[in-house]
Amino acid sequence: MTIIWIIIGLAVALVFGNILTYTFQYHILFRPRKMSDDHPFHFQVHFEEINLITPGNGKINCLWFKANNEKSKKGVILYFHGNVGNLLRWGHIYDQEFHKLGLDLIMMDYRGYGKSKGRINEKFFFKDAEAVFMFAKQHYSSQEIIIYGRSIGSGLASYLASEVYARKLILETPFSSISDLFHSYYPFLPKLFVFRFPFKNKEYLKSVPYPIIVIVGANDKITPVRSSRELKKSLKKDDKYVIIKDGKHNNLSSFSEFYELIKKELS
Repeated sequence: MTIIWIIIGLAVALVFGNILTYTFQYHILFRPRKMSDDHPFHFQVHFEEINLITPGNGKINCLWFKANNEKSKKGVILYFHGNVGNLLRWGHIYDQEFHKLGLDLIMMDYRGYGKSKGRINEKFFFKDAEAVFMFAKQHYSSQEIIIYGRSIGSGLASYLASEVYARKLILETPFSSISDLFHSYYPFLPKLFVFRFPFKNKEYLKSVPYPIIVIVGANDKITPVRSSRELKKSLKKDDKYVIIKDGKHNNLSSFSEFYELIKKELS
């Protein structure tokens, strides 16, 4: 009788757990900050504000930064940002990290972030990423486009890279999948949970024919190394998986090793 009650208890816990991981996953993973459509952007470098209409009633707000007030001959970075804030915060990444390298940068806000709107699910997120790539293709060749995903942005970047041709893919503080990330926090739980946003990066990377660079922080507590090491199994012989010693989730750019690697890969 005790065994029956244990089985019933585990079944109830599993059902309740799946309700939590599926129904509330957006609110667990994403920390958006909305703003009005007429809210102005202010940055130290030249930029254009772009709005793209995408499936699922999507209206995707993007920023297009140009290194020297005109299209760079060195190419463009398609940057998929982290899970907190909006373009007001993430746009400064260009000033701080990429402007001096002479590349342009296009960055989108996800649905529910900033001025971006639309029905929210993984399929539409991927459609948005494809739309941003197609916009970039109107102005740059595939060989001039570098796909870059940071943290949660690695989910969109990995998928996009598996579907389109570009110069290379760079992932900063990624995870191998949401399931792997979840179980890196809760290794004692069975792998029986359903996720609304599975973001199976390790599967997508197997289909990327061009160079992949993965950069992680040894002391990252948000996407720890144990949540990304499975990506190594999906990498090609000449791809790179780099661990920054003492690096955390939000400070990799402060390490000279990181900057030198990025400088080399984007040159």
